[in-house]
Amino acid sequence: MPVMPRRRSASEGQAFLEFALIGILLLTLSLGVIEFGRAISVSMAVTHASRDGARVAMNPEATDAEIIAAAKAAASPYDSVNVVINRSPVVGEMAKVTVTYQFESVAPLVSNLWGGGKLAISDSTTSRVGWE
Repeated sequence: MPVMPRRRSASEGQAFLEFALIGILLLTLSLGVIEFGRAISVSMAVTHASRDGARVAMNPEATDAEIIAAAKAAASPYDSVNVVINRSPVVGEMAKVTVTYQFESVAPLVSNLWGGGKLAISDSTTSRVGWE
């Protein structure tokens, strides 16, 4: 006896269409949450790097290269951080270390939230040079 092909009802097609629309929305939302988490991770690493750089800058005998090396080591695994130092080697003066990272989203749709392109994530820490 031949098997008759089963006919699909209109409700099955409607369910597939609803799943496709909701699936795209959920996928986009999930990608946005992942990218937001990556940006928070970069922000915490940049903050940690500026604090470590300022900690080293408190030593009046520390060189700029030592300060930059400490900040870049603290920013690991984000290697391409930019470190700017503004300090005086005089004890009692202030030292300011600014660390900036250019965050690039892997999803162009998410990067459109801030106008597209790279997002500069930056943090500055100020400390007093020397110990009294």
